[in-house]
Parts: sequence; C-alpha cells; structure tokens
Amino acid sequence: MLTMPNTNGELLEEIERLRLRLEEAEEVVEAIRNGVVDAVVVHSTSPETVYTLNGAERPYRLLVEAMQQGVAVLNSEGVVLYCNPFLAALFRMSVQNITGCAIDSFAAEADPAMLTDILRNIENNAARKETLLRRQDGTIFTAALAASVLPSQKFCLLISDLTQQLHYDELIVSRAALEDSEIRYRRLFESAKDGILLLDTESGKITDANPFMSELLEYSHEYFLGKELWEIGIFSDKAANEAAVRTLQDEGYIRYEHLPLETSRGLRVEVEIVANAYREDHHKVIQCNIRDITERSRLEKETHEQASALAELDQRKDEFLAMLSHELRNPLAAITNAVQLLSLQKHEDPLQRQARTIIQRQMGQLIRLVDDLMEVSRISSGRIHLQKERTGLNGIVERAVETTRSLMDQHRHEITVSLSLQPLWLHADASRLEQVVVNLLTNAAKFTADGGTIAITVQREAEEAVLRVKDTGVGIAPELLPHIFDLFTQAERTLDRSQGGLGIGLSLVQRLAEMHGGRVEVSSVLGQGSEFVVRLPIANCRLKRRKTIPIKNWQSKTENPCGC
Repeated sequence: MLTMPNTNGELLEEIERLRLRLEEAEEVVEAIRNGVVDAVVVHSTSPETVYTLNGAERPYRLLVEAMQQGVAVLNSEGVVLYCNPFLAALFRMSVQNITGCAIDSFAAEADPAMLTDILRNIENNAARKETLLRRQDGTIFTAALAASVLPSQKFCLLISDLTQQLHYDELIVSRAALEDSEIRYRRLFESAKDGILLLDTESGKITDANPFMSELLEYSHEYFLGKELWEIGIFSDKAANEAAVRTLQDEGYIRYEHLPLETSRGLRVEVEIVANAYREDHHKVIQCNIRDITERSRLEKETHEQASALAELDQRKDEFLAMLSHELRNPLAAITNAVQLLSLQKHEDPLQRQARTIIQRQMGQLIRLVDDLMEVSRISSGRIHLQKERTGLNGIVERAVETTRSLMDQHRHEITVSLSLQPLWLHADASRLEQVVVNLLTNAAKFTADGGTIAITVQREAEEAVLRVKDTGVGIAPELLPHIFDLFTQAERTLDRSQGGLGIGLSLVQRLAEMHGGRVEVSSVLGQGSEFVVRLPIANCRLKRRKTIPIKNWQSKTENPCGC
C-alpha cells in the first residue's frame, strides 16, 4: 500500500526519488538498445528478480547495427518497429523518425503496394523484389528488397541500394573494357609492320618504340628512349626538330615523305612519317608512324622513267607518222597526175581502161589513208584549228550525204535523211562538221550489210542541235563500246570481208565535237545495229517540225568498199 507524504518536504523528497528512478530506467533501456548489458536486476518488496538477455543474441544485434544494408523489423501491418542506422542513413532520416512509419510510405508513386506484394510471396519462397523507393528529400533510387518471417507475426525486411551497385558494375565493366583496349593496343603496337615512336609532347623526347623500329634501323629498344627525333636522323638538326614539335603542338598533325634514315650499319632507308598529337591519361603524347618506302620509291622512280620513255616513243611515233604522211603525198601526187594524163589518151583499149580504173580507185584509197595519217598527227599534237563562222547544220548534213553517195551506192543501202524544217544555226567550222557527218555515215556503211538501212536525223532538243546516225548493221560488242572513240580502235575483222581504215574516224568525230563545245554518245546492241548521237550548242532559231527525204536504192558499178 502506497503511503502519501504528509508535508511538502516529504513530497519533494518523493518526487526527487521518482525522478532518479526514471532516469535509471531510461539508462537501462538505452543500454539494452545498445546491447551493452546482458541482464537486468529489478529490486522490489519481493525478492530480487533478475531478467537476463540471451547472450547469443547480443552478437547478432551488433552485427545488424553494423550491416551495410538497411534492416527493418515490421509488424503484420507493415509498421516499422526497429531499423538499423544504415537504413536511416539510406532514407536520410533518423532512427526515431523512421520507427512507427508504414514501410509503404517509402515507396515511389509508381509502386505503392510493394510491401503487400513481398509479404504475399513469402510463403512461396519468392519474397525478393527490385523496386523504386523515395527518400525524405524526394529523391528516388532503385532498391532490392528481401523479406523473411520472424516470431510473433513480425517480419524482417532487408533493403539494398542498387544505385551504388550499378555504378560499381559499370565501373568494373569500364575498367575491363579499358584493360582489353590496352591489351589490343599493345598487341598492335608490338606486331605493327610500321615503326612507331611515342614522344612526350613537352620535351619532344622518345618515351617508347615498338620492335619494328629496332628491326628497321637495327638499334636496341633502349637506344631510342630519351632521344629526340633529330638524334636518330629524322631531322637534320635540333632546330628543325623543335619546329616540327611546335607544329604538332599547334596543329596536331604533320606528314613527311621520302626522308632518308641510316641504319646502325650505315645503310640508307627511305621512309614516310605521319605524326599525330593526341591526349592520353590527361596529358598529350605524340605518335610517329614510320613506314619503310624504299622499295616503293624505287618502283616509283622506275615507273616515272618508263613513262618518260613511253612519252618520248609516242612523240617519235607522232613525228614519224607526220613525216610519213608528208613523204607519201609527194609520190601520190605524181601518180595521180600520171593517171589523169592516161585518161586523156584517145583510142584507149578496154584493157588499158580497166587498168586505169583500178589505179584510180586504189589511188583514192591511198589518198584517204594518207589523210587519216595527217589527222592522227594533228590530233596527237593538238594542231587542229577551227575556222568558225555562222553555218546551218542542215546544209552540212546534205553535203555529207552527197559526199558518201558513191559508198552508199556500192552497198545498195537505203538512207533516210530527216532534217529540221527551220535551219539550226551553229557557230562552227562547216568543213570540220561535214567531216564529222561523213565519218559517221562512212562508219555506218562499212558495218551495215548490203541492202541495209541507214537513217540520219537532225532536230533540236532544248538548246542543242542533235544529229543522229542509226544503222541496221552488225552492232558493237559490249566490251568494245567503252573504247569505241579511242584512237586506232576497230571492231574485229573477218578475213573474208575487211572493212579497211585505220580506226581514226570515230576518234576524230569525238575530238571535233568537243572542240565545238559538244559531245558524242553511242548505243548499240550486237547484231541489231548502232546509233551515234552528236549534240552541239546552237545559237538561235526555233524548230517547228521536220521534213523527211527518203533516198532509196542507190546503185553503183563498183564492188569494193572505200576505206575511211
């Protein structure tokens, strides 16, 4: 039975005694919480009662307090009954503030029922989950949760911060990738078949050299270390070396070709050097790649000498053809005059007439061959000169058709000429353009079977005068088509029907068209004929329509084709 104090003094003494007992009780509770006591002795009117704390639990409590994972003890409603310091630090709160809170209050808005899901799966041995949690300051982090059942309908929840783990994993992966990169670089550095020198950017001194440098100059690896480039013979002196290093520091790149180096035995090696400056581990380095081009230089020199020799031979060939054509014109002129004198004779018998006709026909072919040789000389030396004036394309085509009349007549070709109704005026050399048309018509006649068809068309397309020559001949093989305008290019000939000529006509056509600011195109299907298209710039005049002039069945007594 509790006795009440009678006086104020006694009341104050009782209050002081109760305060001391309360302080003692708080100290005991704190000691129990901190795990520094194993037993509590309670004094009362009855005999003393000793409450012992299980000694085996104290190490576990200390372990939980020191863990680097968040640990919380929850009741069946998910309210936090206890948490360790790491969990408090993880949520950036105090232990006292977390105690008594519902664990679901720390879930991110996207996952509010995390505890329910975890506790539901404890019995299925699947109480593990990754989720998003929210700290007191509002920051969100990824966490791994694991739950287990405790006695008295309580649960233990372990919370691991995966953000640090992810950063650590990324660091491990990055470090592994860096190590792999360094291994690959070192492998390339060691096995490269070019010399590689690494230099310090500030001093310009060599810090490393790959094995090929020792193989190239026959010096040891140690010989290169600490030297500047001029000291191993790359530059003539220190000043040139310093100028190159400054250029690399400013521009980051430099290149040299055909630099001479000497081996340890005094042998000359010609090299190409490409140097780059780049950053490595927070400082700049210079890398010099040194390639042995001794053999390449020798081949380049031989190729240059061969090209010069070929150019000289080509020039001599041109000079020879020019001289030959001039020398042939003199006897041909005399023979031509003699044949003309023979034609003036009266009472010429049939045998003489036949012989004179043969001589005249073959003389014509010889004259055309000599003219072709003259054109080769002019094309090769660039001595073709144009006398340009205002001229109409229709008239040029008509004259070219008349010029080739006899050749068409020989092979009984049907030729159709389709001209622009309104003249197309050109600023051109009329005689040279007539030569273009004659060469195209002659080429068509040579490769079109007797009785075949040749069509020539003149029309305007935009600001160009377009000339088309189309035949029904043998066509051009696909492999020959890209080279058809090359000098001396000819299709394959059969022994029974030689087409004659030197393969100059089409090359001259292209050259003359280009000199007039135009171009030539060709299309062909083998066995189905060919079409050549010449496009030339026009001055004015509008094209209204075309007129067609058929010229059919030209006949001739001669049998052999004329060369071109």
